[in-house]
Amino acid sequence: MKFPNAYACELNQLSERFTARLAWLQYASPDSVYSFLKDHREHHHNNIEESLFDIDEMLLTRNDPLINIALALYSDNEKVCEFIYVNGDERMRKFILDGPSAGTRFYGKWFDTEFERLITERDIESVSIVLKSKYAKDSFIRDFLLREKDFKILNDDDWFLMLIWLSSNDRFKKYAPSYPEEPYDHESMLHAAWALFEIVDPRKLNGLNRNRAISAIASFGGNLRMAMLSSPFGNTSAGPRFSRDSVLKKWREIQNRLGNKENDWYFEIIIDVLEWTKKVSDSNKFLEEYHDYLRTIQNDDDK
Repeated sequence: MKFPNAYACELNQLSERFTARLAWLQYASPDSVYSFLKDHREHHHNNIEESLFDIDEMLLTRNDPLINIALALYSDNEKVCEFIYVNGDERMRKFILDGPSAGTRFYGKWFDTEFERLITERDIESVSIVLKSKYAKDSFIRDFLLREKDFKILNDDDWFLMLIWLSSNDRFKKYAPSYPEEPYDHESMLHAAWALFEIVDPRKLNGLNRNRAISAIASFGGNLRMAMLSSPFGNTSAGPRFSRDSVLKKWREIQNRLGNKENDWYFEIIIDVLEWTKKVSDSNKFLEEYHDYLRTIQNDDDK
């Protein structure tokens, strides 16, 4: 893979320290470059000097397979990522979709266009890689759950199938915003997942999607309860916003109508979770559960 244009820069505009780093990266072994990109990714581009000269574009001109893998995993340069995605093999495209820097790519112009193409052409495998990625942005997952933006065009069959895949994602098991001082995106994602209990009605779905919906809601329920318990403010930050009584009544009616030997286990989970959220809607009851949860975690750590 060869970058189409040679990358040029006036080195005398850069500091001596950065020039030395640049010179080293131009000739360092591929293993060393890989380690550098992996270890310094979170600091990359925060330095004003690095914004004058993009290291990733220079590294791509080395046309080394291992360095290209490192760029696919850790680069947030849109031109570099697009070039690798278009010209690389299936493995390289997967790295672009699910690498540690994938989250920073999801709202770039190129990725937005490409992701819309993947959905339009029903490339379900590629879309599922993005949705199941632990690096996907919370706001991106929220858009899927609410069927907004690119996800508006998904048909029911594809959306419920993807919902099954997403429901087991570990990101729903714990209240853990990427930026604790700005938890809005993480909280809105959890609220969107809870909203499925109110929005989705298996009685209105065909047999296949009905089963997918019941299974996914049960999986979300068990995980979201853990997310609530992992925060002392779980009722507001990670809990449901719907009327607990009305949604619980709805799912009991659904169970009475659709319950059978194959799905009763799922219904039991859903009803149990909803009854629990109703019980802990009282702040004192929730704090009791929260402290019980902390003791359980502590006991597990001590074993």
